[in-house]
This record gives sequence, C-alpha cells and structure tokens, in this order.
Amino acid sequence: NSETSPRVLQERSELYMSLLAMTHRQLREERILSLSSLSSLPQNMPSIGEKNQGLVGSSSNINSLPKSEGSALMDVMETREDVERLVSEATTLLEEEMSMENLSNAQLRYELQNLLAEEILTIFKTFRNVDARLPPSASDRDIDVKDEQEEHMWRTMLEGEYVQVCRSLNLAMEEEKDNEKNALLEKDHVEDESISSTSDNIDDDESNDTCDDDDDESIPVPKRPSRVPFLTRKREAIRTLLDFDPNATEEKSAASSIADDFGYIASNSDPDITRAIRHHQTINMMKASLIKNSQHQSSNLGYSIVALRSTIPDAGRGIFIDGTARAGSIVAFFPGQVWPKEFLLQPTASSKAFFDQDDNFHLSLRYDGILIDSRRAPYAVLNGQHINPWALAHVVNHPPPGERPNCRTVMINFTQKMLNKKSSALDNLWRYVPNTYARQPSLFGPKVLDRDVILMHGFGLMALRDVRDEELFYDYRLSPPRKKE
Repeated sequence: NSETSPRVLQERSELYMSLLAMTHRQLREERILSLSSLSSLPQNMPSIGEKNQGLVGSSSNINSLPKSEGSALMDVMETREDVERLVSEATTLLEEEMSMENLSNAQLRYELQNLLAEEILTIFKTFRNVDARLPPSASDRDIDVKDEQEEHMWRTMLEGEYVQVCRSLNLAMEEEKDNEKNALLEKDHVEDESISSTSDNIDDDESNDTCDDDDDESIPVPKRPSRVPFLTRKREAIRTLLDFDPNATEEKSAASSIADDFGYIASNSDPDITRAIRHHQTINMMKASLIKNSQHQSSNLGYSIVALRSTIPDAGRGIFIDGTARAGSIVAFFPGQVWPKEFLLQPTASSKAFFDQDDNFHLSLRYDGILIDSRRAPYAVLNGQHINPWALAHVVNHPPPGERPNCRTVMINFTQKMLNKKSSALDNLWRYVPNTYARQPSLFGPKVLDRDVILMHGFGLMALRDVRDEELFYDYRLSPPRKKE
C-alpha cells in the first residue's frame, strides 16, 4: 500500500513535526506581544533566575540585555511549563481545527506551504531592507573596490561588530561560570537531600518497599549548547579581516598554510583571489549582522547565519546561527539548479552526462521527487544575480558522533501568490530565490496537480529546536557506499 510505505510515513511524520513547530512558534510570538509591556518594568527588577527556577533561557536582568542578543525577551521570560503548555495548544490546533488525521500528505504539504509563505516573505523583505542600506558594490561580483570612502565604511562597520562580539563573548563566558556554580550548588543540594532521606528511612524497610521512585523523578531541562565556540570563532574571523592588508605583497598575504576561522587557507590561493575572498567575507559578515538586528514592520528576526570554520575537526567550513532562531524558523536555503521529477524518471542522454560529470555529489531530493543540485553553488561569493545571503544550506554539515541534528530539510515552493514577479509592491523579491531550473517542468507533468502556480521549487532548513549562537547540523541520511563492480 503506497499510503503506508516507509517513505510516505516518514514524510508524514516530518510534515506533522514541521507544522507543529511552526504553529508553536506562532503561539510563542503571540505571547511575546502580550508580554511587550514588560519593557517598562523598573530597572532594579530582580533577575528572572532569582524569581523563578528551572528556566529555559538566561538568568540575566531583562533590561540589561543588548538588542544584538536576539530574542532576549523570549529567552528570559519562558519557563519549561510555558513551552509544554504552548506545545499542547499547538497540538490541539493541528488535530482539532485542522483535522490532520483526515488530510493526505499532499494536503499537509499545502498547509505547510501556507505557513512558510508568510515567514519567507518576511525574510526576503528583511534582505531587501538591508541591501537598500548598503552601497551598490555589495551586490556586485566586481570586487575591485577603489572608493576609499567605501572601504572606510566597511572597516568602521567591522570595528563596531568586533566590539559587540567581544561584549557578547564576555557575557557568554560569565553565563557559563554562573551556570557551573548553580549546577554545583544544585548537585550538593540533591546529595544532601539524598543523605537525609536515607538516614530517615534506613530502618523503615516497609516504606522503602512501597516507594515508587518514578514518581519522584523530574524531567531534566535540556542543556543549552555553549555560545563560546561560535563567538570566539566570530571574533577571530573579524580580527582576521581587520588585520588583512589588501596591498600586502604575495609573501606577506600568503604566510599561513593553516585554515583560519573562516575555514580558508590563504596560502593556497593567488593574492588577488585572497583579496576578493576577504572582501566578500566582509560583506557577508556585515550583512549577517544587519539582518540579525533589522526591524521589519516591528518584527525583528533576531538571527542570521555566517560561514566559519566548522567545530568538527577537518570538516572545513560550517554554517552558524548568529543570534537566536526559535524552533520552526527557516534558517537556510539550498541554492542551485532544480531538476523536475519527470526528467529524473526518464533521464535523457544529456541529463545522464550532466550527473556523471563528477562524483562530488551535493544533491538534495525532495519527497515529491524534485532534485536540487548544489554542486556548483558558491561557498563565499553570495552576490550577483541571486543574492540570497542565507543560500548556504549546502555548506551545513552532518552532525558528528554524539551530536543530534538541530535542523531538518523542508520543501519550499516559491509560488505566484507569494512572489508575483509582476507586482511592483514586492520590489523584486524574486532576486532572493536562490534557484534556477535545469530543465523547465513539463506543462503536462506533475505540475498540473499543483493547487498554486509554482514559479520555482526550492528546499530549505528549519530549526528543530531553539538554536542560539551555534553551528547548524542536519541529517544527511547517507546511503551505504556503492559496491564497485
């Protein structure tokens, strides 16, 4: 039965979890609005950690948090009970109001796309607002910038970002020290209670026999990953850009054969290429900062992504969340050419030759059979015709042993309803779609069953949990290696 095949069931599970995550995130954002009056609380209010134990977020004073921390209000004010209650509300909305049990996978895809459309428009409009604040060269592949005033602007922005990162790093290190102290105090408290309980009941065999230990066990609060590795990498990466001299000789500019905090080895490249790379790294770093802090219609994304050296040894580059992305947020897009399903089911000689060009596969297959080919997508130069600064999903690594993925793939359809290229109101948001068709979908192919007019099929990554200042990982679902005949 095709409706109960493992692949169909797996997709259904992922569709449900994606819908649940996005619905839960919307409820959390509604809660933020209801708590907006908290910003007028007195400056000497006690820290949230002193007021309520077992919080998911930081214990810092809400009024002392810098804007660049991203989603600070939610991090501080949200208790574990809040999270569980909103998950329950989101589940009720899906199961009762949407009647998910009665919907097919195709209908669930449509419901998910409706939720994704609004978020993607917000992200794209944020990109547009940031681009409007930057000089034209920031969206130009020509890196030979001669304008000294513009070069001074980039350096001033980098210096400001460096100061902010240093402050955030100091805060993160202080947080870790406080957390370690609290953990030790809690451990001592638990041990004291255990000793006291043992001495009280040592002669009470009957009490021990009837005691149900499971009733006393509390659910542990998940430990938030450390922010220090990312902030340290980001600080050193910016320091690399500030120390770089574009007029240095070849001998000076190619002194190191070790990958820097961008994962880039300068000695492997021509000095002109290194200058180009450093220029684009500067643009990408500052775009990420502006996107993270950009306000769009009173909505603050609170996060962006940057490419730095991976925390996995010898893995090259990785992609990091800069800020806080809530569970259910889109965090990256897969760039590259899109192959419609019909050209894969009946491959032609030309398509076979194309895929046999090299074994450096970077292909992503959607559940509907459409394939995204990211093999030729850029890793560093993210400007030009398709200038989506989050088109870096193909650089995200598979989690190392012992690490769980913090994001998952999700199908994205850029529809006419979402991105009408003829609408001046959207002001060319189409340029942020990071894909092109390798072959145009057939008029009488699977597209005839689509409920919306799809201008481009895409693929993205969605946060599985709250992700804050850390590297992104998603499950590659690697197939076993093919045996050589």
